[in-house]
Amino acid sequence: MLSGRCQDEVSNQIEAERMLRVLITDDYPAVRKNLKQILEMEQGFGIIDEAADGMEMLEKMKSNRYDLILLDISMPGKSGLELIKEILSVNNETKILMVSIYSESQYALRAKKLGASGYLLKVTAPDHLVDAIRTIISGMPYYPGLNKDMYEH
Repeated sequence: MLSGRCQDEVSNQIEAERMLRVLITDDYPAVRKNLKQILEMEQGFGIIDEAADGMEMLEKMKSNRYDLILLDISMPGKSGLELIKEILSVNNETKILMVSIYSESQYALRAKKLGASGYLLKVTAPDHLVDAIRTIISGMPYYPGLNKDMYEH
């Protein structure tokens, strides 16, 4: 039988393992900061890490496991769309939520075809970020801008 202190440590470790691990990848520090603040106010989010570009993101993925990557579609160097296959080759269980300023559905459809789990506009992120992440983590896609018939292919 574990002492009270040991039992608390085991409980804390189990709880930490259930917490979502998120990596926010965006070239704008203010965007990363805002997204991180939104997630820090919610329960269920443990590690919330940041990367300024695709190279830094891939390096962090080598030493950390993330449940979900928030990925800006437009960054210097490789775009978020170009990085999707690389992310999935490092860990094919990692979910990807594209975050973009582009509202045209062709971007969301392209992200979906490449393997992203969802697509969220930056202007709606403050209101929908947590719901989008929870939808994706539950195994459902999150593409509110696509027509339902486009969604299911």
